[in-house]
Amino acid sequence: MCRMLIAVGTFNSQTLLQNASAMAQDVLSEHELNNFTKGNFPHKDGWGIAKYNPNTNKWITYKSTKPIWTNYKLTSRKVNNSTTKKETKQHSVTVTIIHTRRATIGKISMANTHPFELTIAASHDIVPQKKENQKLQKYFFCHNGTIKDNIPQNKVFSPKGTTDSEKLFHSILENYLLTKNPIDIRNTINQYNYPGASNIILSTNEKSLISINCKKNPHYTHMHLFQGEQGILISSEKLPNFQPTTILTHGTIIEIDHHTTKITMHTNTVEPGKETTVKTSKKKITIP
Repeated sequence: MCRMLIAVGTFNSQTLLQNASAMAQDVLSEHELNNFTKGNFPHKDGWGIAKYNPNTNKWITYKSTKPIWTNYKLTSRKVNNSTTKKETKQHSVTVTIIHTRRATIGKISMANTHPFELTIAASHDIVPQKKENQKLQKYFFCHNGTIKDNIPQNKVFSPKGTTDSEKLFHSILENYLLTKNPIDIRNTINQYNYPGASNIILSTNEKSLISINCKKNPHYTHMHLFQGEQGILISSEKLPNFQPTTILTHGTIIEIDHHTTKITMHTNTVEPGKETTVKTSKKKITIP
């Protein structure tokens, strides 16, 4: 189980990291997994951050197997310094994803630390490196939850770690790339058995998709939406610096346009466990 957030707007990286650190230390909220006593359920098994700057069209990433509260301050300087004053004046909106891990499947290692990253060609082929004149798209992925089922992998995907989360990332991409329909993310997740929750963040340069899927423990598994002058923030818990929030419940999918910061909400009124699973037809994916 994990804690995560995504912020699209003019948010300060240090403030986001401070709030993510507080979530990881389990000092912000009372929920089912800490027996409604703060501090009993820390997420100490590694953390990662990915930040996108539209001006440079580049992502900056950092991962660590240490608890976030032990070393995030050094990282925040690096991330904040990644945008020059000139670039800030041109376009101040950035995309920041932060994930802190409490390991369930897969050992504590860099390969098992989120966010996961994959590069896809415009033709939807999966490529290991850039080729001349080939347009590429990066995908970043975070997951909160545990998948009990075996997740089949297309042979072109090569998981670097041993987590269910990375395999779920590949499975979602295989279906979503065919239709670009956000509902197919939820359909893919519903193919598998997740006893508690399976919330995800999927981001590209252009947009982010957040899918909330939770069968029990609502205080721990629901996500929270903040909308303010700084932009849009979605997180696993209410954060001290970003309130009030709207609770995002089971079946909700949020789509955020990075350029306009406009959100589109897709909701599901079906009760947990009673969804109709629609399996997307497969298409062969090849490495060019």
